[in-house]
Amino acid sequence: MEMNVIRIGSSRGIRIPKSILQLIGNPKKFTVAIEGNKVILNPESDDMKVWEEAADKLHAEGSDKLVYDDLMDSDHPDWNW
Repeated sequence: MEMNVIRIGSSRGIRIPKSILQLIGNPKKFTVAIEGNKVILNPESDDMKVWEEAADKLHAEGSDKLVYDDLMDSDHPDWNW
């Protein structure tokens, strides 16, 4: 895909089509790397979104059980309330 460099205030930039942004998860930020004569844009992940998606996947698989079921056992004889 070919894109033109446009003027944005006193800077220059490119417009990334919405369809492309949707394909990569609609990132709000990118990190920029220069490799030779190439400009590489890497979307920064939205950590909360990643955690949410991972939790949803675990739940769908039935793998979101507590590891230690007895941690909150209020009747445990060694605990004073």
